[in-house]
Amino acid sequence: MTKNKVDGLIQTLFTDQKLYKALLAKAFQMLGNDAESEDVVNEAYIKLFEVLNQAQEVSNPSGFLWNTVYRKAIDILRKKQSNQQYTSHCLATQKEARACQEMKRFEQGEEWRHWLKKVQLNEAEQTLFGYIKQEYTNQEIAKVLDVSADEIRKRRFSLKRKFQRLLKSA
Repeated sequence: MTKNKVDGLIQTLFTDQKLYKALLAKAFQMLGNDAESEDVVNEAYIKLFEVLNQAQEVSNPSGFLWNTVYRKAIDILRKKQSNQQYTSHCLATQKEARACQEMKRFEQGEEWRHWLKKVQLNEAEQTLFGYIKQEYTNQEIAKVLDVSADEIRKRRFSLKRKFQRLLKSA
């Protein structure tokens, strides 16, 4: 594409307020936010101009803009969803970390002897608790008890819940 054609196309696209408003309306419909919608449309124009300045052929500039607006809006929506999932994951992880710290303090503080008398553990749970006190990993316990490490993780979690319920009731 020659420089004159590119300049003419840019001039045409800049003065086409109908197209700009339609793109803006589509972005707003998808995002529900004026500022984000304007950003998406402006980024689409910038991308088109960059492509044209690199002397690449764009057979349908308005179609290019529509497609770019759509894709950029989808990217923003995905990023928002990802951030929400990350935030909720972080909150859950923080709660788990606090519970884990309490359990570590409980295990290391020899406080467990007092509470062990109060909680009713079956033989399998007592065996597991003995290995946990000795700081065996899930894999090591699994090997000794001849079960999967995932099963040990589940049993360990169940045991923690039992102790946590006991601690909360005290």
